[in-house]
Amino acid sequence: MINTDKVRYALRERLLNAGIITSDNDFHGENLPSLTISNQPFWIDEYWGGHTSRPWSAMRRRIMLCLMRYDIYVPKGTGTLMLSEKQSAIEFEFDIQDDDKCNVFADGLTVAIYRVSVGEDVEDKNWRIRPVTLYLRCAAHA
Repeated sequence: MINTDKVRYALRERLLNAGIITSDNDFHGENLPSLTISNQPFWIDEYWGGHTSRPWSAMRRRIMLCLMRYDIYVPKGTGTLMLSEKQSAIEFEFDIQDDDKCNVFADGLTVAIYRVSVGEDVEDKNWRIRPVTLYLRCAAHA
């Protein structure tokens, strides 16, 4: 079984090291404390999508396909510059045209980002939200 926490933590570490997120108070995901979002210039919410897995293949590795979505929030009425900057930074950090960037290694796992999708902006009462979805192929070697 592939440990999904290892995948999430490895992706979070890349976001932190790239300066896309700077602290626990601008990023929310599973196993993290609640955010204090008032007066935040932005924050990112992490969603782990469903997954499918295949049994051990002839190459003796377990493969899982899954989704990781990052919803980028900025205060409503502040424009889209911050959304675009964060979206571009995520796409650049996990650039699918660069093997060094689209592969993430996490404690015995190899995670390949094979597609990045950006959804349309959505507005709620206080926030403008832009979803960025990473399509992942996770492999654990026997």
